[in-house]
Amino acid sequence: MFGHAFRLLALLVPLLLVAVSCGPGQQAYLDRVQPLSQDRAHPLFQEVRPFLERPGSWNPDDLIRTWKDFLGDTPVPLRQNTATTFMYYDFTGTLNQVYLEASFAPGRLEPLWRVGSSSLFYKTYDIFKPERVLYRFSDGTKPLPDPFNRDLEAADGLWQKVTFPDPGSSVLQRVVGASESGLGGQDLTVLLPPAYDRNLSWTYPALVVVGLEGEAWNQSIAQLMEDNAIRPVMIFSLGSRDGKAWGLPELKATLEERVIPWVKGHYRVSPVSSELILVGWGASTKVVQDLVATRSDYWTKAWIPPSEQAKGPEAWTTLAPAYLKSLFAVVAP
Repeated sequence: MFGHAFRLLALLVPLLLVAVSCGPGQQAYLDRVQPLSQDRAHPLFQEVRPFLERPGSWNPDDLIRTWKDFLGDTPVPLRQNTATTFMYYDFTGTLNQVYLEASFAPGRLEPLWRVGSSSLFYKTYDIFKPERVLYRFSDGTKPLPDPFNRDLEAADGLWQKVTFPDPGSSVLQRVVGASESGLGGQDLTVLLPPAYDRNLSWTYPALVVVGLEGEAWNQSIAQLMEDNAIRPVMIFSLGSRDGKAWGLPELKATLEERVIPWVKGHYRVSPVSSELILVGWGASTKVVQDLVATRSDYWTKAWIPPSEQAKGPEAWTTLAPAYLKSLFAVVAP
């Protein structure tokens, strides 16, 4: 008798906890979904919001239509890592409140935030399992057609799924120093992360690599980014100096007076000093170490593996991914 009662109690405890978490006044969400603050909205949304908060001479409806054209094939809601920004724009100009209905909050109307007095409504959630989410918009009494996804049929209740953007592939660029006056003749090989040309408001950590020859090194890093194993980064490779190790005065002038100012002027490099990382490789490892010692205020972070290991693309494929994962790993939910 006692064992039966104990088993019954063990079954009731989880149900009681759910009932408490979903009780009156509680913001309970399934699948560990959490609402985020307004400043966590997607960067592309943050770009258009100021224009609606401080209206000018433009027509807001035309502004949103232009912005939709700019978004192109980018799926809406907008997704950055696990942060998902839902958006609704009322082209009728008649709604004072719009709600989100979502499978992570069953039976509840989630009020969206309004941008100023405009017709743009939004809210951002941290969603670990977006493939399980169904959602639609409502005026409080009936579902609303989604202006960003007009191909939905009213007969299906206007329910839709969160979709994933295709990040595409990393891009390898070759910069000829002779054609760029600011580089003083120094060639660069540049690895850009997936979707670099679309995420126009993002900045990225940058690795400047000295002494790494060839271009095969990019494949292992590109794969990490395309697999979402690390945050997107940019890599700028100088190679060696005519097949030999760099000298300290020459490297210092090349990097600090030419390459780094040019890179910051042409690419969206993170302004955070610790996300500009100098890497020494092969025969140039020692001179990079000496350079860092002369300007620790400039090179706040550097990676200088043992010179006997840091030779060739094979060693890079073994060592570099592990190093980047230690800094920029994307933590799985």
